[in-house]
Amino acid sequence: MFGIIKYRMDNEKDNELYSSNSIYAMVKNIVILIFVVILLSSCVEKPVVNMDNHFGFENLSDSYDSKTQTFKRRYSDDTIVVKIALTSDEKVKILNAFSENNFHNLPDELDCTSTGSSPVMYDKLILQDKVVTYIYNAQKSYFCSQDEEFTSIYDLLVDIVNNKKEIKELLPADIYYE
Repeated sequence: MFGIIKYRMDNEKDNELYSSNSIYAMVKNIVILIFVVILLSSCVEKPVVNMDNHFGFENLSDSYDSKTQTFKRRYSDDTIVVKIALTSDEKVKILNAFSENNFHNLPDELDCTSTGSSPVMYDKLILQDKVVTYIYNAQKSYFCSQDEEFTSIYDLLVDIVNNKKEIKELLPADIYYE
């Protein structure tokens, strides 16, 4: 009888030991899994800013091309072309904006127009061979996705170019959407 009791006690201790070992193994596996996920997520390839990339923008009256370093302003009867050199800091800032806003993941056309509202306006951003056209009007559509990424890049690029001395000296464009 004492042998049976001793066997049961030993068996219960083994079960407790087995139970605590399995919990330990499970916790260990979870910790390893979390570590692997963190390691892999930190290794995700982040886009590298290539200083050789050329970029630009275009709207109804103005356009800029970093490859040729030319800014064009269209007037009703003429077009003015001005050479503009961006600093390396400005280029890095602009190229970082393209990268941070996942420009390459944007569709070729972002249609953010609201029905019944006019005029329909078009802005374009260019990075290398990718061109994204943003179509909008005065009333933004509530169903427009990814417009913030586009406008973040566009506003920065236009702001940097328009703040150049050569551009500030130009007369404002006299063509408008109707």
